Amino acid sequence: MRRRSRRRRRTWRRLLKTLCVGFGVLLALFVATNFVDVATGQPALPYLLGGVVVFWVVKRCWRPRPTRSSARSVVLRASTGTEHLHALSPHEFEAYVRDLLSSLGYRDLRLTGGAGDLGVDIWARTPQGRTAAIQCKRYAPGKNIGSPMIQTFIGMQKIHHRADVGLFVTTSGFTRDAMKLAQSHGIGLIDGPGLLQLQRQAGMRQRRRSGFLRR
Repeated sequence: MRRRSRRRRRTWRRLLKTLCVGFGVLLALFVATNFVDVATGQPALPYLLGGVVVFWVVKRCWRPRPTRSSARSVVLRASTGTEHLHALSPHEFEAYVRDLLSSLGYRDLRLTGGAGDLGVDIWARTPQGRTAAIQCKRYAPGKNIGSPMIQTFIGMQKIHHRADVGLFVTTSGFTRDAMKLAQSHGIGLIDGPGLLQLQRQAGMRQRRRSGFLRR
């Protein structure tokens, strides 16, 4: 019911805004037409209408290109898909995951991604204080993470780094064998839909801190 009422209010606001703008344009056309007619003795309405049509066509066709700064601003924004994540560079995606985990209670987050990261892109501490090794992979939809990559991450997390918790994050998904292997070794997996769900949880948590929602 609340969503319906919000949609109705938005619809009425858009309608009222459209009527006000339309009335203003008609009034401006009327005043300008009378002025030009008196000054030149020629009908100016066709030229004004032509200018309005050209302006509308240009505004309709022109679309600004997204920039990296605008891509960064979607870190904790609610979304209906993972398209905004694919617009990020690998480093920006790692920063996105870091900020997302930070809003969910992880502490001491540190980016280590890049050449020689030894299978760990982010180091952190869980809300319970355990050390966490996190691997981030920004993959296209349909390119799922397989069991060999999970096997490599398990070895680096448990044997080399000796971290308490292992977390593998991707924008795509995981194969069935990869999920079975991760489950048997206690590795947490977060796919694209899981990221969107965590985004919503992070937004709820931030609004609670700001006092907009009750605990």
